[in-house]
Amino acid sequence: MKYVRFVPILEKINEILGFFDIIIRGQDFDQPGLNVFQRTMLEDAIREVFDKNGITSHPSSLYTDEVKKVDGQLIQSQVRKPEPELKEIYDVIVEHHGDDV
Repeated sequence: MKYVRFVPILEKINEILGFFDIIIRGQDFDQPGLNVFQRTMLEDAIREVFDKNGITSHPSSLYTDEVKKVDGQLIQSQVRKPEPELKEIYDVIVEHHGDDV
């Protein structure tokens, strides 16, 4: 049996949207969550950040090939890319929506 590995992009996007929804609702969940416009705006920004970072559903998209020097020898290896940051999402939203944020 062959196992197919992939990066669950949609699942990750939904996790990030859920995180923002919790923040918007507040500590006691007494506020409404993200509205449709906010959710769409965030989802588009998250997808753009993933695209800018070259993150796709293929597992190798999470790594970059680098040459490192270890004990005087050059070693080619895959190094995990830095994870996207919330500021990147914010910057994309401001870039596209400016004062509407």
